[in-house]
Amino acid sequence: MLAASCSLKKKEVGRAPETVEQKAQRIVSNASVSDTLKPVATKVISNGVVKPLHTANLAFEVSLPVKQVCVRNGDHVKAGQAIAYLDTYQLQNSLQQSQRTLESSELEMKDVIISQGYDPKDMGAVPQKVKDLAQLKSGYNLKKTQVEMARYELKKGVLLAPISGVVADLAVRRYDVAQPGETVGRILDDSKMKVKFKVMEHELPLVKIGKSIVATPFADSSVSYKGEVIEINPVVEEDGSITIKGMLDGGKGLYDGMHVKIVVE
Repeated sequence: MLAASCSLKKKEVGRAPETVEQKAQRIVSNASVSDTLKPVATKVISNGVVKPLHTANLAFEVSLPVKQVCVRNGDHVKAGQAIAYLDTYQLQNSLQQSQRTLESSELEMKDVIISQGYDPKDMGAVPQKVKDLAQLKSGYNLKKTQVEMARYELKKGVLLAPISGVVADLAVRRYDVAQPGETVGRILDDSKMKVKFKVMEHELPLVKIGKSIVATPFADSSVSYKGEVIEINPVVEEDGSITIKGMLDGGKGLYDGMHVKIVVE
């Protein structure tokens, strides 16, 4: 035993010192598999584009000169708020003429009822056949319809905001002649904003409906908007990406088409 011990000591004394590379190799060799695995990612980072929740086009329904424009691009408006007024002088005259014609027709209708032996002040006692005859001869129903149409057209002399939101792409000025059906602007509902982005196929397990997302505008990294995943398009594109849609809780400060950084948590 003494001889063996002395022999071992002699070998240890004669062994060269361990290098740094050898020590590192020894540590790796002795480590377990779990020690050498890389940490699994828990977040998905992507780039997205923001769109408003709803968009409504603005267009006049009658062809008249623009008298007044009440808002500018970027202004926030409420549903029913006036955007612009047309010069409705012609429409007002048309309504007045229609009303006078209706009054004349009403007098003729009463004359017919009187000629049939009934009192027009007591219409409840007049038989329906007599009423129909009086309305037909006087043209009362037609004149009444014309008055209603004139009132309807007069209301169209005001361009109203169909929804609440922010004014965008407004392209109408005073003295322009409105063209019926031609879009002159938009209202963007920015109460909430949608965002579309893409993830790679191998990242899909981390992206589920209802997953929390955070959007940070490239234009201002000091602010962020929280939201959640609302839609996953079940198509893998040629580059291996999948289109995702999210809904952000707020939209103030975000623009239509703005680029943002998306983090799926």
